[in-house]
Amino acid sequence: MEICLALAGMMRGLYTAEHEPDNRCMNLEGGKCFNDKEKKLLVLEIVQALKGIIPEVKKGAAEKALEKSRVKQLLEFSRSVHAEMYAILNAGAEHYGGKIQGGQIYVTTYPCHNCARHIIAAGIHDVFFIEPYPKSLALHLHGDAITEDVNSQKKVRIVPFEGVGPAMFERFFKYPESGRKNKDGKMISIPARDATLTTRFSIWSLPQLESKIVTSLTEKSLITATDE
Repeated sequence: MEICLALAGMMRGLYTAEHEPDNRCMNLEGGKCFNDKEKKLLVLEIVQALKGIIPEVKKGAAEKALEKSRVKQLLEFSRSVHAEMYAILNAGAEHYGGKIQGGQIYVTTYPCHNCARHIIAAGIHDVFFIEPYPKSLALHLHGDAITEDVNSQKKVRIVPFEGVGPAMFERFFKYPESGRKNKDGKMISIPARDATLTTRFSIWSLPQLESKIVTSLTEKSLITATDE
């Protein structure tokens, strides 16, 4: 028997705005990302461990090089519980655990490698996602159990959603060009009333745009009818 795990709605046990105190990461240590903080400490520890190998004058350059390496992609130090993990936990808490095996899970983003191992262990057969996640090593680390081949029946199938992802509409307004966090990993807060378009685009189709441009250039005597 299959069960569809919906990832929206209120989830028990997680920090929310209703908790007192509100211990979501955005409210702790000035909104600094715990994952980013630990990655910076890791870089410093690596450089310190290489003391005597890296000249003192090169330590700053070594730190910058490490920050741009795969250390930057580490997810292991985050306090967050990803939606896939929590959906599986929540299903177990609701006595649906036995129905997860062979089931399907619908997620907003391609699963990360941390979530991938939970999905495999839970026995889920199909993962449907909307947004890509280039940092994921799910296929690289679990290629024996996961596939993007929709015709496969022997592995967990990761299947892309076909259509316009809803998150794309949010991105037109939500974040500035600098992104969600600054270079120190601190969250950039943007009041909704101050949100502006981050991308300019036209609602006209290409033929309509071409027609308007030709008309405008003709009116300005920049081209003649024969030039069209």
